[in-house]
Amino acid sequence: KLVPSVSAYNALALLYKRSGAENRWRTTLEEALADDIYDGGLAKSGVDAELATWFIKNKDYPKAIAHAERAAESGSGTAMRCASRAHAAAGNWPQAERWVREISERYDGFRDLWFNWCVFHGRGNRAAAIELVNEYLRSNPPKASVPLEFAATFYWLSDQDERARKSLTECLERFGNPSCGITLVVMAIDAGDVDGAKALLPRIIEAAKSFSYPSGEKMGEYGTLAEALQKDWSNPDFAAVTAALAKSKAARRANIHYYMAVHELHLGRRDQAIARLKEVAEMRDMKLNGVLKSVKRLGALGVPVALQESSDAD
Repeated sequence: KLVPSVSAYNALALLYKRSGAENRWRTTLEEALADDIYDGGLAKSGVDAELATWFIKNKDYPKAIAHAERAAESGSGTAMRCASRAHAAAGNWPQAERWVREISERYDGFRDLWFNWCVFHGRGNRAAAIELVNEYLRSNPPKASVPLEFAATFYWLSDQDERARKSLTECLERFGNPSCGITLVVMAIDAGDVDGAKALLPRIIEAAKSFSYPSGEKMGEYGTLAEALQKDWSNPDFAAVTAALAKSKAARRANIHYYMAVHELHLGRRDQAIARLKEVAEMRDMKLNGVLKSVKRLGALGVPVALQESSDAD
């Protein structure tokens, strides 16, 4: 306390947290919010957001909202997300939507957040959220693989099927992205075009051997899935596919388990498919397309889904 700064209080709070002294951790963070404590930028906003997340988990929603709202005054996207989660946890849906809408309208990198929120929670002004993303894509037409995959996924989730099919096909044929190919398989299954779905599999298998994102990340698991479907469409070895996902990132696991669930529905294995979709939805991360797809599919199947969005600290 000789140097009363937020960073010093954060360091002390972290020591308490690591030792299991949760109450001392919380009270130390609360002390950091005092008016006479130096704030080097957004530090106090971060403390408020951290405390809000803790109060959400402990179902003390009035305190969570108070901290989250104060954090959101900073204009930080992370803090505004926290405010949205606090209000959603308390069932204050208009206030929760207000914050994600503000983020999407303010920051280019989060244009789809409002729409994703509408899908995840099954409420909100979905039409306006869709138009916001459409307007952004009209002004910034995607030219590279990653933006094109983003656009294709958005079009598909927002039921703009022709735009989705065009973007997915370009993503597969021009850039060799196997994820986009598997999504085309799902669209073909949904349209009742099984022959068209099967015809895509060789191209996906070939694409999965060489495709990588700019980061160097490979996508071989999509090839494993396509090979299982090609080998035995009526009884694919999804156990082998699941084993191949053991060390995959959460986004990849969510996507491929979603695709397996769609195939199970196609084969008439409704209970098995619903169980898989629920498992993916329970990941509760709106950043994962597989989660959004699963929530949407469950809704279409008439299966009620009520999820609390995960926080960045989960």
